[in-house]
Amino acid sequence: VAYGGHYYANEQWEYLQESDGAVYADSIIEFIPDTWKVYIPSTLPMLPLHPLENAFVVEFPPGVEKKYPPTYDNTKAKVDVGEVVPIISMGKLRTPSDDEPSEESFVAMFDSAISSIKLSIQDVGPRKVCREEPVPTPGFAWPQNHLSAFGRALGRGVDVEIVLSNLGAFDLGGYSNGWTCNDVAAQIIKTIPLKYPEIYNNKTMLMDTVTNHLRLGYLRGIDGNTYPNGNEIALHTKHFIIDDIAAYIGSENIYSFDLAEWGVVIDDEVETKKMMKQIWDPMYEYSYTGDDCDLGYVVENM
Repeated sequence: VAYGGHYYANEQWEYLQESDGAVYADSIIEFIPDTWKVYIPSTLPMLPLHPLENAFVVEFPPGVEKKYPPTYDNTKAKVDVGEVVPIISMGKLRTPSDDEPSEESFVAMFDSAISSIKLSIQDVGPRKVCREEPVPTPGFAWPQNHLSAFGRALGRGVDVEIVLSNLGAFDLGGYSNGWTCNDVAAQIIKTIPLKYPEIYNNKTMLMDTVTNHLRLGYLRGIDGNTYPNGNEIALHTKHFIIDDIAAYIGSENIYSFDLAEWGVVIDDEVETKKMMKQIWDPMYEYSYTGDDCDLGYVVENM
């Protein structure tokens, strides 16, 4: 894992050296219609507002000739790994794309599930232009590759359990994209007919499938879903578990976004169950109440 992390950092470091001092136009602002920009100052503080940005490596001390530290070279590393736990490192460097290796790996893991998929994530839907409107930020969309994998899982009887950030976290630095549990459930359910049209076209079968296997809720703790100051609790983890035997934890979101990301898959049942005991089990006990998502309403309005 350390080797993988270093190689990933090498790619980013080389990019910074190549781009040192370069100025480039911000790619998001260019796509936003002028009529939407009225929302930005008050409702979307995270969106970059400056027309130009630059990448540079800080010169320190000032006036000293700049020398870049070398990239990682594993031939010079000496590591005693000791007891081995199977771990796979994965990441992405490019803009949103379904054909990124890590994206394909996520889908493969979801498709391999036999009993359960458990996700602790900020959101599934894309970033919004503003909280009040169901309009994704231009250039981004719902992640159909992941949604379809969840739909296939439901069709074969796999439990899909998702804990999301609270909606109020949208205003706390963008730690929610503003989509409700109903919104997420609807997007997942809409993919079921791609693989199982016989389930989707029979309302009774569809209702049985989603009520028995799809569970969504917002993050809660023992004292509810707010901090002592009254703000709703934000969730920024990117963590999921397959069949209680393998888990991913890292920085890559399920929703599409143009950020470089990296994480690891722990392919070990013992270690996965330790993580569940420490993280998932207590979180899910408080977070899932059955009240955050009205599956009956979602199915009836498909």
